[in-house]
Amino acid sequence: EDGCPDECRVLLVDDRILILEKIYFDPNQAEIRPRASPILDAIAQVLIAHEEVRHVTVHGHASRGERNPQALSEARAQNVMAALIARGVPTERLAA
Repeated sequence: EDGCPDECRVLLVDDRILILEKIYFDPNQAEIRPRASPILDAIAQVLIAHEEVRHVTVHGHASRGERNPQALSEARAQNVMAALIARGVPTERLAA
């Protein structure tokens, strides 16, 4: 077991996690689309399987054309972090 689901969406390379799919949001929204569940599941699986990855910083992104892109980026990152915690990733390993 390498901590990677059979259909690899996430890879662990050295001390970095490479996410091979994007987590999409509707424009001007911070709620995670339901179709992002498989990628969030995969990220959580890798983090849980690899405790040597002690700290993960989650970054959000919003386009300049979206309302208040800085706040939206931060809210998106917080929601991704909350989704990972809900899947069993320890809070102390995550930051946004």
